[in-house]
Amino acid sequence: MSASNKKKILRCLWPALLVFLAALAALELLWPVLRQSGTVPVNDGVGTIYIVPDPALPANTLDSGDFTRQGDAVLYTGSRYTASQGVDVSEWQREIRWQEVADGGIYFNLQIGYHTYNLSPLKDYTLWIAEPGKYPSFYYHAALWQYDHSGTVPGIDTPADRNLLFEGL
Repeated sequence: MSASNKKKILRCLWPALLVFLAALAALELLWPVLRQSGTVPVNDGVGTIYIVPDPALPANTLDSGDFTRQGDAVLYTGSRYTASQGVDVSEWQREIRWQEVADGGIYFNLQIGYHTYNLSPLKDYTLWIAEPGKYPSFYYHAALWQYDHSGTVPGIDTPADRNLLFEGL
């Protein structure tokens, strides 16, 4: 193939590539329209999925700006709720009193919350979300948030789960 033929082919490919990229950009802009009406984007711990919000469950009203880190602890600095630090010591004490766990609330992580549970029947229970990170992004409100699976706690010699309880939710 001659050099002039290669140039002709490249001159033809550039406009096609630009049209393709413009189509991708348009698809990205139209994506909300192409999704089912009434869905919201949420992070399920793996990536973004779209859910239809359950009207029986109140949405999470916590904001990422309401949290700060102090060492291993995450602190709630917002003014809407009172937050208390907690730690899950069930592994430490080597005994789990399952009835007390059940009485205390429904415990799950993002994947189970979005993909496994039908959350509507749980509207009268305290939700406890295991979601390590800087702030809770679970779409629905959860009164307990487990923000760390391997935190340090004075008096406990092994890593411990760290939690925040939001009173007034």
